Amino acid sequence: MIDIIDIDNSIVISSVEDLKEYSVKVDGAVKARLKDFQLVGSTGTLIDLFRELVFCILTANASAKMGLKTINVIDDDILLFGSEQDITAKLIGIYRFPISRANYIVRTRAFLKNHCNNDLRKIFDDFQGDPSALRFFLASNLIGIGYKECSHFLRNVGFKGYAILDKHVISMLNLLGCNVQKPRKKSEYVTTELKMKDFAVKHDLDFDELDLLFWSYKTGEIIK
Repeated sequence: MIDIIDIDNSIVISSVEDLKEYSVKVDGAVKARLKDFQLVGSTGTLIDLFRELVFCILTANASAKMGLKTINVIDDDILLFGSEQDITAKLIGIYRFPISRANYIVRTRAFLKNHCNNDLRKIFDDFQGDPSALRFFLASNLIGIGYKECSHFLRNVGFKGYAILDKHVISMLNLLGCNVQKPRKKSEYVTTELKMKDFAVKHDLDFDELDLLFWSYKTGEIIK
């Protein structure tokens, strides 16, 4: 999978009509990236899924680019079997929070080992048909990852129906008249997500494409 898709964009978005014009321009890139996510979820190995989860742990309170740069320097053996000190050593010098994130990764790995023998698909199967309960379970049990990054992870492995409410998405929703605030707890996250879904329905937009549209417009890139 290509990690970064550059977007050459000259459209200025100040209305829903502008957003729709922009969506036509980047439609191919957005759909290709969503297809990439679905392929990871359907054909990826257990380590592929775990790497996506660790990427999202590394992205929390940092950036997608930093998370991507960092996950790409941690080999599979260290990710699966390395000690906290081994992982910290990989993060030092390239990541903002090397000690705390190494701790989060090791603790999350231990939980998954005990709960499902590191097979995330078993968790997916346990909550099949209940996406809200799946996200709640992950956010409640995995270390260092809340509703936003759980949504990010699930989207990156092919699930639909989750909003990734980062600063770019919140900014764009407000620009387009949705009037939302950055959520600070789970109930606020769900409320804002519902407003985003209502916005998509009202304007005949694909909800699952919206965050990629917003993010690519604000950054000039589609990462993951």
